[in-house]
Amino acid sequence: ALNRRLEQEVSNRSLSMGDERILRIGKVSVSANGSRLAFAVDVEALEGAGIFSTRRAGTVYILGMPAWDAKRQVIRLDSVDFDKGTAAGLVRAAAWIGRPLLLETLRQAAVFSLSGPAAEASRTLGRFLEKQEIGSGLTLRGTARQVVLDSVAVTKDGLALLVRLEGQASLEWIPASR
Repeated sequence: ALNRRLEQEVSNRSLSMGDERILRIGKVSVSANGSRLAFAVDVEALEGAGIFSTRRAGTVYILGMPAWDAKRQVIRLDSVDFDKGTAAGLVRAAAWIGRPLLLETLRQAAVFSLSGPAAEASRTLGRFLEKQEIGSGLTLRGTARQVVLDSVAVTKDGLALLVRLEGQASLEWIPASR
């Protein structure tokens, strides 16, 4: 869900890069690259005006490390930069595309508040723990005082959130009579 939201936040934007230069961001795709997120960003670079204008189109690849900010209750993107192949290609084709504005736009769009989802998770887990039949004669009962997001990690399917539940749980076993 966060991947789709980020794709929607950044896609289909135009950035003024100064000196009659415009960078249009088309589709953005997010995937895993080790412990980082990889963004494939379709761009169209327009330089100049009128018949002397030039247009370049292609895909730039940007890497970023997701980080959990517990104080603000947000996931943000740190260490955002072009991958090595993209950086080398931009130097040859259109170095001005590599200005920090594109990276900063992505970094600002990649901030997701989790205070609402954390509260909903706490309520859902609380309802789940009230009484669960988990086997023949075995019942789980408990309460969830607090749900805390400890960290965020990149997996092949997207972002994984490590959540810690604070509360109480008990198992009750009532054997079936013979």
